[in-house]
Amino acid sequence: MNLPPKPGHHQASVRRIKWLARGSGWVCAWLCVLLAHGPVGGALSNDAPAGDTAEPEGSTADDSRVLAQSADRSALPLADPVVDADAVLKADRAFFWSQNGSRMLLLERGVTVQIGAYGFIARRAVVHIDKQPRPGGAIHHLAIYLDGARPLHGQDAVQAQAPRLLVTASTKGRIQLVTSLLKPKPRGATDPLVDEAGQRISRYLQTIGSSPLSLPPGGPLFSEEASARRQAVHEQVEAEALQRSRPARVAQAEAEAASLLPPEPSTQARQIMPPGGTVSYHSDKIIFQQRDGQDSMLVLVGNVRVMYQSPNRLQAMSLRAENAVIFLAEGAMGRLSGSSAEAGDVHGVYLEDNVLATDGQYTIRAPRVYYDLQSNKAVVLEAVFYTWDVHHQVPLYVRAQKLQQESMTSWSAQNAILTTSEFAQPHFAIASKELTFRKHTLRGGSAGYHFASRDSTLQWGKLPLFYWPYIAGNVQTLKDTVLPRVSASYSNQDGPIVRTTWDLFAVAGRPRPEGVHLDGQLDYLGDRGPAVGINLDYDLPRMFGQLDGYLLAYDTAEDQIGDRNDIPFDGETRGYALLRHRQQLRDHWQLSLEASYVSDETFLDEFFQNEAELSKPYETSIYLKKQEDDRAFTFLSQYDINNFTPQITTLQSPGYSVEKQAELGFYRVGKSLWGDRLTYFSETRLSRMRIQAGEDSPAQRGFTATQSQALFGSPATTTFEAASGAAGIPSGYRSRFDTRHEVQSPLKMGDVDLVPYAAAR
Repeated sequence: MNLPPKPGHHQASVRRIKWLARGSGWVCAWLCVLLAHGPVGGALSNDAPAGDTAEPEGSTADDSRVLAQSADRSALPLADPVVDADAVLKADRAFFWSQNGSRMLLLERGVTVQIGAYGFIARRAVVHIDKQPRPGGAIHHLAIYLDGARPLHGQDAVQAQAPRLLVTASTKGRIQLVTSLLKPKPRGATDPLVDEAGQRISRYLQTIGSSPLSLPPGGPLFSEEASARRQAVHEQVEAEALQRSRPARVAQAEAEAASLLPPEPSTQARQIMPPGGTVSYHSDKIIFQQRDGQDSMLVLVGNVRVMYQSPNRLQAMSLRAENAVIFLAEGAMGRLSGSSAEAGDVHGVYLEDNVLATDGQYTIRAPRVYYDLQSNKAVVLEAVFYTWDVHHQVPLYVRAQKLQQESMTSWSAQNAILTTSEFAQPHFAIASKELTFRKHTLRGGSAGYHFASRDSTLQWGKLPLFYWPYIAGNVQTLKDTVLPRVSASYSNQDGPIVRTTWDLFAVAGRPRPEGVHLDGQLDYLGDRGPAVGINLDYDLPRMFGQLDGYLLAYDTAEDQIGDRNDIPFDGETRGYALLRHRQQLRDHWQLSLEASYVSDETFLDEFFQNEAELSKPYETSIYLKKQEDDRAFTFLSQYDINNFTPQITTLQSPGYSVEKQAELGFYRVGKSLWGDRLTYFSETRLSRMRIQAGEDSPAQRGFTATQSQALFGSPATTTFEAASGAAGIPSGYRSRFDTRHEVQSPLKMGDVDLVPYAAAR
C-alpha cells in the first residue's frame, strides 16, 4: 500500500505523533494514519515483522484473495459505490498486521468508526483495508467487523445496530487512525473475533464478485443460445411497451404511482438516448454481422466500452461490459464511421457480464442489460441501481429482480429493495413488489427523487418487520424511513419499554409536502401501558408552526422525579397537547396563535423533561400585530387552561402565570424628529389582566415538607394560590394603563458617541 509522497513533500511529513502528558505519568498518543500518502512509521506498511504475513486465523484460501487484490474491484457487480469521505477510526489500543497484501487492524476499547455521515460505537472491531490505485488518487476498500455495534450519537438518522455488524465502504478520502497505543499483532496469537471477521469478510468478497450469468463455456456471444436470450429480452421489452398486454392491476398501480410522482418532462427530454447524438464503441474484438432485410449487428467481445453523447454535449451515457451486441438499422453498416455510429441508426444495445451503466448522476450494475431505443426503454435483470439525492444529501439504492428504465428520469422495478444504506448486512430497507421512482429538478437546479411502492415490507436485513399496501414519498421520507426510530429498553420501575416513530405521510401512501414533517408515535411503556403521540412541524410560505401531542390512556405506575416523593396513579388518562402557529396576513397584519394543555402537574417532568425545563412558557393566546414603518398596533388575549403551572422553570420564577382578557398596544420605534436631531420612542398599553397562581400544592408534585419550605417558603400541603394570597398578591382582574415615552439626541464628539435621553412613564 506504499505510494510515493506528494511532490515536494517527504513521507515523514505525514507522520504525525502528538504526545500529551496528563496527570502523573499518563501519556496519550494521537496517531493520524494517512494511507492515501504512505505508511506511518512503517507500522502499517507491507514490511511487517516475520510471521505476521502468514495465513491469519479465520481466513480461507478462496477467490476472496483474488477479489481483494482486484485491479478494478470497484467495477465488481455488487461492490460499494465509491464515496469521497474520510474514514476516522478511534480506539484506545490497536494491533496491526498484513494478510494476503491487505492491511488489517484489531481495535480495542472505546472503538468509534466514522465514514462520512455514518458513525458507530463498538467494544472491538476488526478492520480489513485494500487499496486500489486509480488515476487521480487511490480508492480504499474497507470492511469493518464490529462487536457490539451501536449508532454514534449525532450521526445520520439512518443507523444500524447489531451484536455483530459488517460495515463496508469504498472511499477516495483519507483513512485516519487515532489511538493511544499502536503495536504489531503478537505472533501466533489467536482471537475468536478475528476468526469470525475473516470468515464473514470472505463471504462478503465472494458475494460482491459473483455474477448469476456467464457466457456458455466455449460458446461465442452470437451462438444460438446467446441469440435466444437476446431475442427473449427484446420480445419482452416490446410486449411490455403495449399497454393492452399488461395486467389491469399493474396498469392501475402505475397510474396511481404516476398521480403521486412529479410530472414527466417533455418527450424529447425523456428519451434515454435522443437521436442526433453519437454512439462510439470499443472492445478487444469486433464482429460485424449484416443480414439481408434485417437489422445488422455489431458483436463486441472483451472489455467493451460504449459511449453515447448528445449533439449539444449536455447528455452522455457510458456503458461497460465484457460482451455486447449493438443492433443497427438496415443499411446502417455502410454509414459507420470508424468506431462510431449515429444514434438514430442504433435500434438497441444488449450487454452481458459485469455491466456498468452510468450517466454521471446514476449508476446501474447488472449481469444483463438491454436498451431498446426504438421504444425508449431499457430492461435490467438482477439490477443494483445507485444515485445520490443532492437536495437531501442522501444516497439511494435499489436492488431489483427486474428494473425497467422508461425514460431518462423514470424507472420501475419488480421485487425490489429500496434503501438509503450503503452497507451490506444487516441493513434496514423497504422491500417492494412493484416500485416506481422518478427524478425531478428542484429549485436551484439540484435533482431530487420521489418513489411509490406497492405491496411493501419493511426489512431489517432479510427479516420482514412490517407490511403496508402502499408507500410513497421523496427520498427524505426514505431516509427517515416509515419507521425512522425504534428503541427498546427495560426499566426497573416500569418494565419493558418499546418506542416507535412513524412517518405518517409514507404510511398513508402520500409524498411529504415540501416544508412539512409529520410523525406519529406508537409506544408501549411497560406497566404504564400503550401510548400514542403526534409531531407536526411545518414551514410554508407566509406561515410556520408546530403541533405536538402525547396520550397515555391508562397509567397505573408511579412518577419518580429526582429526590421527591413518588406520585402514584390509578388508571388515569394522562397527556399533553401544544399548538403554535404564526401567519402573515394581508395589509401588514400578523397572526400568532398558541394553545396548550397538560393533564397533571408532573407529566412533563416525567415524560418530556426538555419541555418542562427549556421550552417557552405554555399559554393559550391570540395575538394580532399590524406593523408599518416605525409604528405598530397590537391586540393580545391570553388565558391559562391549566389550573397549575406546568413548567418547572415558570414555577421557580415568578411562580405564577398572567392572564389577559385583552390588551391593546401602540408602539413607535425610532421616529425621526427635527431633521434627525431627535429620535422618539413610545410604548402604550391598555390591559385587563390578573395573576394566576396554581391551585395545586408542592405535595402534589412530590416535594417533601423540607423541600417545600426551602424552595417555596410554605408548607407542602398549602396550595400555590393560597400562598400567593397570603403574600398579598391580588388574584382578581385589574385594569392597567401603561405609557412610556423617550426622546434621544445622539451626539458625536470625536471618537466618542453620546446619547443623552429623557424618558417619562
